[in-house]
Amino acid sequence: ETVLDEVREQITLTPGAADLVAAVHSTGGQVALVSGGFTAIIAPVAAELGITDVFANGLGVEHGRLTGRTSGRVIDPSAKAAIFEDLLSAGGFDRAASVAIGDGANDIGMIRAAGLGIAGRHGHVGESIVAQRRHDRLRHAARPGHRHRQRPIDRMRAQQTRDRIAQPLHSLSRCVT
Repeated sequence: ETVLDEVREQITLTPGAADLVAAVHSTGGQVALVSGGFTAIIAPVAAELGITDVFANGLGVEHGRLTGRTSGRVIDPSAKAAIFEDLLSAGGFDRAASVAIGDGANDIGMIRAAGLGIAGRHGHVGESIVAQRRHDRLRHAARPGHRHRQRPIDRMRAQQTRDRIAQPLHSLSRCVT
């Protein structure tokens, strides 16, 4: 058993995460994992969920030992945003129907690029920016490019939408970041 196996054994999926991924897949949607973590740790977890598009940092290994260096592309904030854009383009996906989930400042570019951006985990740098962006996306999703006063029924629907999707999406973000 390797150190990587030991780390993978400590990963537990948040309740609802597997159901969310399955629901997206059942409707023909695509789920990709873009993480600042390490591929060797998260790719097996992603595979169990049926996620085939995994973008994360590689670990340098020589003669079966970790070198302490990374390999391949470094997944930093700009890489996350670029990968998100590439996925939209390559898949021919409608930006308005896209969702990005993140838990900190490294995810802000990706969250801003999505039709619906969702911020998880309280206390991270950039939380207020991410949360405001999420609120703006929900409020203006019905009429992109148009600012309007929300009627009480719109506020109620926006809150219901947040309640319906936030928990399972937050669960997914906690299990894959």
